[in-house]
Amino acid sequence: MIGNSSPPDLDQVINAVYETSLAPESWQSALGMIAGVFNSGFADIFARTDDRNRFHGIAHGLDERDYRDEFLGVWFKRNVWGLSRPKQTAGEVVSTREMLSLRELRSSDIFVNYLDQRGLHEGMLLTIWTGNGWIQDMSLLRPFSLGPYGATEIKTAQRLLPHIQRAAAVARRLGEADAVLHSGLVAIDRIDKPAFLLDDNGLVQRCNERAERLLVKADGLLMQHGTLLASTTRASMQLGAAIAIGTGRVPGGTMAQSVRLPREHGQDLVVTVLPLSLRSDWAMMRPPAALLFVNEPSAGHSPTPALQIGDLMMRFALTQVEAELGRELALGQSIAEIAAGRRRSINTVRTQLRHLMAKVGCHRQADLILRLMAAAGPARDRP
Repeated sequence: MIGNSSPPDLDQVINAVYETSLAPESWQSALGMIAGVFNSGFADIFARTDDRNRFHGIAHGLDERDYRDEFLGVWFKRNVWGLSRPKQTAGEVVSTREMLSLRELRSSDIFVNYLDQRGLHEGMLLTIWTGNGWIQDMSLLRPFSLGPYGATEIKTAQRLLPHIQRAAAVARRLGEADAVLHSGLVAIDRIDKPAFLLDDNGLVQRCNERAERLLVKADGLLMQHGTLLASTTRASMQLGAAIAIGTGRVPGGTMAQSVRLPREHGQDLVVTVLPLSLRSDWAMMRPPAALLFVNEPSAGHSPTPALQIGDLMMRFALTQVEAELGRELALGQSIAEIAAGRRRSINTVRTQLRHLMAKVGCHRQADLILRLMAAAGPARDRP
């Protein structure tokens, strides 16, 4: 392997690195540019758990199958450089000469059977991030003929590494936001009530099948151009005010907002709007701002989410009372309804709710419902 005879400008490399935060697929190109700067035939960005049982990487300079099947599949856990440095510190840049002597390297199985055949002799390691049991780093490798990485290259890598760290941090935050958003979208399909996810303008982003059926009836609740309306002007104004508070467009705190919507046939619908905290700093995303669900007094029973009390107790280390409260909330009951059904004060139920949210790791009631529903199995019919 040989390096790039005309390495790219470092500013170009930095720009390419930042592009990876929004487009992870561009790492192949960025790694090629980084390899060119350091006259390296190989570069990869790699993440693994501390116990080395979970890992993934992207490489430049090796055939994809060779990297995946041979290096990751066979040699990764026997990599003498990695084994010589089990603990890494984010922000450090070290050459492999500092990690292992040439004698130890040359006598290793991985050198004899893998590295030497591919001209992967001299290396440099950049540690990007450590935390939550994971390590993310970047490795650069080249043949003995090009010499070890020297002080000037180490300093250049130290200049580049903070930019790689920032891009990786942005990518992690976007990945976390995507995961939370996905769990919310999955969860809404399991709610045993007509349910809608609203954006910060109060427009419907997604609704479940029961909500679609309710809208088809056009009795009490309608939708025009993504906006939910009631059958009467007064009820529409009340609904709009509740949505504005729930989505944060007007001040109103973080409590649920409830509105009764008159229907031509049957009892009034009871709409509850719950603020969500699924926020993201990604300007290209518009995460949900509120969850709206509808109680239909005359709807009777229908498929229920597979929220079993025992499952919730085990999954989130809940007491039976807390698990029952979570299930009742997920099925659309209000705090007042739960308190009345249990013959407890509203303050008592709110205290239980605070304990429940703390254990599940939520700060808002709507987030709690989505988290519980995301953890549930698919809906099933009651016998």
